[in-house]
Amino acid sequence: FDDSGAERDSKGFGVFGGMIVDLAGTVSAEAYVGYRRQDFADAALVDVSGVAGGLNLIWAPTKLTTVTLTGERTIEETTLTGSTASLNTSFSLSVDHELRRNLVISLTGGYLDRNYRGIARNDDTWRGTASMQYLISRHFRLRAGYSYNARGSNVPGAGYKTNTAYVNLHVDY
Repeated sequence: FDDSGAERDSKGFGVFGGMIVDLAGTVSAEAYVGYRRQDFADAALVDVSGVAGGLNLIWAPTKLTTVTLTGERTIEETTLTGSTASLNTSFSLSVDHELRRNLVISLTGGYLDRNYRGIARNDDTWRGTASMQYLISRHFRLRAGYSYNARGSNVPGAGYKTNTAYVNLHVDY
């Protein structure tokens, strides 16, 4: 049960199919499409279903540079009062370039449209990231970067802007 007393238990399923295609040696595409349904135990909560899917277009103009265009349509559960889930449509473009074998710079920009079911709320989020990754060894990576996010919403007070600088040590095992 959530804070408003609604029972958030649910059962759902998804059926998806997809393919990966090498288009021209330097271009490949990954695509999937399917159907997702989520039924909620509480009759006051709206069941959610619909088409979901995604597409990645990957272009390697050189052996050191990769450009990736991604689009995705998802359904995600939420705990917002009166809403059961959001229907999300997102797009992003990223560029990764190896300056050296162990040093990669990345630029990413993206957009997310989040439409909540059961309530009249729609959020639009823009984001951008610039980062550098140093591959210390096979198991350790050091990453530093900056990201900017700006969410606009038709609900007063739900929007925000963030600026984040970060340094992360990743351990892969």
